[in-house]
Amino acid sequence: MRWHFVGLGFVVGLMAASLSCGPSPKKCLPSNCNGCCAADDTCKAFPSDTTCGVNGAVCVSCSGGTTCVAGSCVKADGGTGGGATGGGSGGGATGGGTGGSSGTGGFVGGTGLVINEIDYDQPLSDTDEFVELLNTGSSAASLTGVSLVFVNGSNGNEYARVPLDSYGTLASGEYFVVGSSSVIATLPGGVRSASLANPQDNIQNGAPDGVALVQGTTLLDSLSYEGATSWDAGTGLIPLTEGAGSTASLADSNADAGSLARLPNGQDTNSNATDFAFTPTPTPGRANQ
Repeated sequence: MRWHFVGLGFVVGLMAASLSCGPSPKKCLPSNCNGCCAADDTCKAFPSDTTCGVNGAVCVSCSGGTTCVAGSCVKADGGTGGGATGGGSGGGATGGGTGGSSGTGGFVGGTGLVINEIDYDQPLSDTDEFVELLNTGSSAASLTGVSLVFVNGSNGNEYARVPLDSYGTLASGEYFVVGSSSVIATLPGGVRSASLANPQDNIQNGAPDGVALVQGTTLLDSLSYEGATSWDAGTGLIPLTEGAGSTASLADSNADAGSLARLPNGQDTNSNATDFAFTPTPTPGRANQ
């Protein structure tokens, strides 16, 4: 009888040992990594030529004359290389002009700092407001003298301003989020941020209103939503609507979760009506979906 108990204990011990020898659960996942997952299961928060990828994809090394831009291996002429996600990019550090040829996947077009996504209206209380910036250029963008300004569409006056000087530079492909405390608390690791002044009701809900990325009185990028808006920069009114298309129907929702986002991610054709669309999936600090 004793032998049977010993034998049973031996078998149970073998089973436990075999279970404990299984593969360990992955630590680097799309839910917690804004960059790419390396072979050692660590998250590389900012893409590089040897660790290229975004949103928890497996890191790849760019080759064949390509460099890593916003998580994609991109050729110097703006075409797509063999990286984890597609997409071309232009050059330059700042400015809102159009870049190289369009690609597919995680990143398209652009030549520098852009307003990539905004969520100004939520169901019930507006407690999850944010504006996401993205450096779509192939080199670091200086934030010296750069501010994010919020503009009242009824008179062109600024009603809020967030200076970005103290944050230095934004690396190629790096996201930066200006948001309420609830949004900042849930950003992916490594994403830098600045806080809006209040827990809620910071960003006006339009019809119309606007937001602009400025350097002094120079407009770097802008979005006019729910209609045309101009910014009173002290030297005259500067239109915030990029392109000829109407933005009257470009609106966030107070009935459903969502945001206004550049789709595909980072696309900048210098037309608000073309570049932005409502998406039901806000992605602060991540590629737009």
